[in-house]
Amino acid sequence: MKYIQKTTKTIKENFLKELLIDRQLIPANDEDYQARYFSPKKDNLEDFALLDNIMAGAECLEKHIKNKSRIYLVVDSDIDGFTSSAILYNYLMENFEDINIEYHIPDGKEHGLDTIMPLLEHEQKYDLIILPDSSSNDYECHKKLNEMGYEILILDHHEAEKYSENAIVINNQLSKNYPNKSLSGVGVVYKFLQLLDERNGFNSADSFLDMVAVGECGDMMDLNTLENRFISDYGFSHLKNEGLRQLIKLQRYSIFGVKLEEITDSFLDNASITPINAAFYIAPLVNALIRVGSSKEKELLFQSFIKGKDIVPSTKRGHKGETETIAEQSARNCYNARNRQNKEKEKALELLDIQISNDCLDDNKILILNADDIDVSNTLTGLCAMGVAAKYKKPVLLGRVNKEGYLKGSMRGRGESELKDFRSFLLSSGYMDYVEGHNNAAGFAIKESDVSKLYDYANKELANINFNEGFYEADFIVNGNCSYLNEMIFDLWKGKNIYGQNCPEPIIITQNLTIRPDNIKIIGAYKDTVKITFNNTTFMKFKAKELIEQLQNYPGGFIATIVGRPSVNSWNGIETPQILIEDIEINKIDNNTF
Repeated sequence: MKYIQKTTKTIKENFLKELLIDRQLIPANDEDYQARYFSPKKDNLEDFALLDNIMAGAECLEKHIKNKSRIYLVVDSDIDGFTSSAILYNYLMENFEDINIEYHIPDGKEHGLDTIMPLLEHEQKYDLIILPDSSSNDYECHKKLNEMGYEILILDHHEAEKYSENAIVINNQLSKNYPNKSLSGVGVVYKFLQLLDERNGFNSADSFLDMVAVGECGDMMDLNTLENRFISDYGFSHLKNEGLRQLIKLQRYSIFGVKLEEITDSFLDNASITPINAAFYIAPLVNALIRVGSSKEKELLFQSFIKGKDIVPSTKRGHKGETETIAEQSARNCYNARNRQNKEKEKALELLDIQISNDCLDDNKILILNADDIDVSNTLTGLCAMGVAAKYKKPVLLGRVNKEGYLKGSMRGRGESELKDFRSFLLSSGYMDYVEGHNNAAGFAIKESDVSKLYDYANKELANINFNEGFYEADFIVNGNCSYLNEMIFDLWKGKNIYGQNCPEPIIITQNLTIRPDNIKIIGAYKDTVKITFNNTTFMKFKAKELIEQLQNYPGGFIATIVGRPSVNSWNGIETPQILIEDIEINKIDNNTF
């Protein structure tokens, strides 16, 4: 195990503030900014008028509503796309009584106008096409549809080369005067709804902020801009959408640690989730159904976000003849879809294991795998790449070879290693056609003929990195006898509603822990949880069978260094500080030392 401390810290009282200053998320000497960050209010929001073309977009939409034109809303196939379209559809249906609007959900996980061009070219049934969260770059499609008589309104956040000449494009990336480039598609739609509120005397936009927060979090947006801090803080503490509430209810134990009977409407009315809750427990359910769900299930998911309280016949086993809400049924579908997804993923991983073994690939510093002969959906490529990276503890590229001879797919890096930015590393090789996305999760393309060259490059450049050895950039390094460790944990836990994309949970490294056998307990229903207590601080690790086996080698005790993240356990009104163990380095000692 290797670790370094990111910066030298001196403050011993406000650890959260110190952390955020070190991460350059708040300025050290701007108290007004700090106040707006820690206690975000609506004046954190940017002026929607700074978005290019937003007035033209509103005028276009209102014209078509007034004329009772046929409006077609195209739902993009991810959580950002579903939430974007859901809040727009809900808003328009709530506020414009005579609106003539339909929506389209793609069968697969396709994106953009290309997916519906055959439908639109076959028969012109619509006047206005609205595309949230996609299609800024589909210039040829814009031109073709415009020539056919369609008007096109795009509400998007993806990078684009230029504005389209044949569509009204509202895009925060293209808007030079709009400061917040971290809005996702649902965020841009929310700004559009703010404008519609102002122009029409409505007061509806803010009622959708729960969906905005979930969509932005699910799309891995940076939630630390002042605008996004308000969206996140308000949205996650005002959970109104019934589809969202039922997903939270389904994940009640993971999020709140409570039983089903405790999750009442009143409980959810007063509940708040964190960005990490949304990222780990809500977004994966939605994305799983979008990946592997049937057309009927995806339709029901969308309906759960727009009319989730409507009653339908129950499909729950053993409840024939009974009824339930659309939201309840869809939440269960999401859960079942994730299970199907995971089974399909595990089968694919077994076949990829065989490929790695047969081709003797594990000796390389990275893995470049071909999924052409793997029976797995294209929609699961990223998940499979993540699974391989976790198992083999090295960066992975997984794709399929197209007819042009390019291997295209998903890459996953190892952020736990010394290689913190796999995307930049790949681009530096000179062999990639593109790598688009995040530092350690992105889409890629490379000529199949260049794969061997990339292997050679990676093996040479990464020769000194041991991916099997954890490498940690610690926010705080303390001694086991530190008098303020529990105070630090409590203070850092105040940031639970802040931690997420671009602001991960802080890492605390605790050194020189002298652990006796009576300091260790093995607990849990499956006896797979380790609880270590030292100096009134609790260190916990769940699903810790490997660690339990390791501890059996030290019956007399040991000295340890523990890497972990701060947490506070609440039980029966009592809050207990704890550190959730990420890694542990154990040094055997002479038992006489104790």
